Amino acid sequence: ENIMGKESRMDYKAVPRGVFTDPEIGAVGMTEEEARKAGFKVKIGKFYFRGLGRAQAAGKITGFAKIIADEGTDKILGAAIMGPNATDLVHELVPAISCGITAEELGRIIHSHPTFSEAVMEALHDVHGMSIHKLE
Repeated sequence: ENIMGKESRMDYKAVPRGVFTDPEIGAVGMTEEEARKAGFKVKIGKFYFRGLGRAQAAGKITGFAKIIADEGTDKILGAAIMGPNATDLVHELVPAISCGITAEELGRIIHSHPTFSEAVMEALHDVHGMSIHKLE
């Protein structure tokens, strides 16, 4: 766009990354370590795929969704997903990071059931200790 005369800026804090292995890995934003080094006090939410009905039915229970949020603002700083469709699921977090959406706000979005995307919803709920389907 810039080379064609349109002034455009890229938001590099919200670039999704994918590793196309089995299970897949998707990530966006800061890692937990990067967020801490940047001076954020972080809250973590994590949910394992084995707690999802869709994962059980598909026989794909390996993996988790992890959300990294700022404790002070609840804004999502980063996410990592390992499991079925992780490289697709991570895109739910891209606009959240880019637009400064909080874990609570995104966690209120309705997710179809049974789906793999519920792992993201449950991890968002877990940021506040509210994941009702979490298995330890």
